[in-house]
Amino acid sequence: MSSYQVWNGSEMSEIEVPHVRGEQTPVPVAAALLFRDDTRSELLLQTRDDDGPAAGLYELPGGIWRAGESPLAALEREVLEETGLALVGGAPEEKVSEAQERRPIVASHPAVVVTGVAAAYPVLILAYEVVAMPGEPRGEAGESRDPRFYPVEAVKEMLTRPAQFTGPTFAILDSYLG
Repeated sequence: MSSYQVWNGSEMSEIEVPHVRGEQTPVPVAAALLFRDDTRSELLLQTRDDDGPAAGLYELPGGIWRAGESPLAALEREVLEETGLALVGGAPEEKVSEAQERRPIVASHPAVVVTGVAAAYPVLILAYEVVAMPGEPRGEAGESRDPRFYPVEAVKEMLTRPAQFTGPTFAILDSYLG
């Protein structure tokens, strides 16, 4: 393993970055383009509830997926944790193939964004278009603040001011809506 200087939410610190055969491993993240309903006219944005460099910036709900989870299972968990909303649908079906016994391979069709390619380690973000169950979102202390649905046209207008978004969220929204 090699160590790198990264922001830990309150200060720069050294972390060990895992390697596989000498190559650093990207951090896998699932993000939600979360719509209120099938009309896809309102999109959920939230802000970080911490004191790190992303505090107060708009972002999409999501987070790191854990070993043993599929990206969509991680997305469902993260959206529920950060907003209190369950997903009703909209995500592409995951196709599971098992060419070798007990070695499943999961394939789906997300949008993909990679950050940190010129920094300490890359973050691979898979963004899925999904629909929330009916209900109003709520923030989660230490995770998200003020999650709410915005008209898609308003989000497009907000994209003219990129500094109000986290870098990955701007890249995803600009690619998806721009």
